[in-house]
Amino acid sequence: DETPVRQKTLYASSRAAFRRQFGDGYLADDLLCNDKEDLCLKGYLKHLASKNAPVPLTQAEQQAMEATSDQFTRASMNDSQGSFGGIQFSLTDKAAEAVRNFANQMCSY
Repeated sequence: DETPVRQKTLYASSRAAFRRQFGDGYLADDLLCNDKEDLCLKGYLKHLASKNAPVPLTQAEQQAMEATSDQFTRASMNDSQGSFGGIQFSLTDKAAEAVRNFANQMCSY
């Protein structure tokens, strides 16, 4: 944060030129270093942990996410009743008997 703007600009343009030279497809990860500790294995592992951590949400975002999830669950449960409202063809006597036996737990499949 104490670095002069000129040095920050030089760093950013050098970084961009480096990425263009190698191509984004050949670079496995993008690591921004602010001090020497970021360049060691411990710093890289810290970067990976931060990268894989869940995104922090505000309380309003969390509530909206929970409400959306709850609505989706209720909607999907209610939709099945409308989708499977009944059988659109008649059953044979043998099929009806098999359904009754299954409902009365007289058989196992």
